[in-house]
Amino acid sequence: MFSKNSKSVCGPEIMRDNSRFVLALSLFWAFILILLGGWWIHLFMSVNSGGPIPANFVRMITWEGTFFFLTLFSISGALLVFYLRGLKKAKDLQDFFSSITHELKTPLASIRLQSEVVGMKLSGVSKEESQKWGAVIRPLERLVQDSKNLENQLDKIIQLSRLERTGSLDRRAINLLSLLKKIEKEWGYELNIQVQHDHEVWALGDEFGIELILRNLFENTRQHSPEKDVVITFTSDEKWTFLTYRDRGNFLGDTNQIATLFYRHNSKRGSGIGLYLTKKLVKHMQGEFKMLTKNPFTIQIALIKTTAPSQ
Repeated sequence: MFSKNSKSVCGPEIMRDNSRFVLALSLFWAFILILLGGWWIHLFMSVNSGGPIPANFVRMITWEGTFFFLTLFSISGALLVFYLRGLKKAKDLQDFFSSITHELKTPLASIRLQSEVVGMKLSGVSKEESQKWGAVIRPLERLVQDSKNLENQLDKIIQLSRLERTGSLDRRAINLLSLLKKIEKEWGYELNIQVQHDHEVWALGDEFGIELILRNLFENTRQHSPEKDVVITFTSDEKWTFLTYRDRGNFLGDTNQIATLFYRHNSKRGSGIGLYLTKKLVKHMQGEFKMLTKNPFTIQIALIKTTAPSQ
């Protein structure tokens, strides 16, 4: 599906770099403390081994002790301030992205709704008028699709921010077949989707979370698969309900890096969030996510099996 391995440098990456720096600095400081403590223990043992304590030794210990404790409090305070500033910066960034995505969703939904209404009006005109308005209908259809794509990106950012903050989902019994049909109708455009199953399929999960998972997989196929054929297979055992998603893509990247945040394998398409969010959502639903094959590109999602709720 992709050819090379590269990562984008974004805000969360910078935050992780800062965290690594603080960790390295803390480990170095711990090493210095252990070294100084060992030196003091050695000095006391040397002095106690014989005779009274010399005055110059007492002065040395006093000066070294004073310097040691001043350094201890100074560096500890600096590390604490640095950590709190990084934490506040990360929280401010999360608040900013969460706020701006919520602000964008309302006008974007309005643009999409009005475009769909205009499209429905134009679809009911006569053949002669349809030819007349053809130059408007095609860009209008494109506008609706682009609005959907933007809406999907915003939903991913909002859900990712929510998971990073609270990590909570509303798990309940979900009819996966019914949910898939609804999502396929709205988000499966440009794809030829084939569904294979033997019976009704139920699993424990968050409905909106599963919807985002399927939307992400559909988007991944549209962007990276040379052909738009998709096969979704539902199977189960005593504990798990399995959703296997296969398209015609050829994944050439590092399988250990798949579903890593912002990992796009040198591709200029996509945001590098979709599969990462998919894996994170599955994990929060107490399920499992894994790649089965690289060519064809096949993903398997396991969710806890359940039955239809009693009426």
